[in-house]
Amino acid sequence: MDVLVISDFFKRMKIMDRIGYLMQFKIGRIEALGYTYEELREMMEGVNPLALDALVEGIPLLESNRVRELRHEAKRKYIKAGRLWIAKE
Repeated sequence: MDVLVISDFFKRMKIMDRIGYLMQFKIGRIEALGYTYEELREMMEGVNPLALDALVEGIPLLESNRVRELRHEAKRKYIKAGRLWIAKE
């Protein structure tokens, strides 16, 4: 299972440093991936499957208002066709 951690804490961290940081909290087969809100938004706008799977189909464990709004925006804008995400427009 993948868990996305969206936090401004990661703004000044390189990807490898984020992975190392989050690995210390690893439990079993749960893998945490860390992104900033801006990165998640850019991924959504770029029709990134990981971001859209998380935003549209994922189950929020805890979310900020801006991530909740981004999730609703993703649900309005995109639809999954098989394994691909496409814009509803």
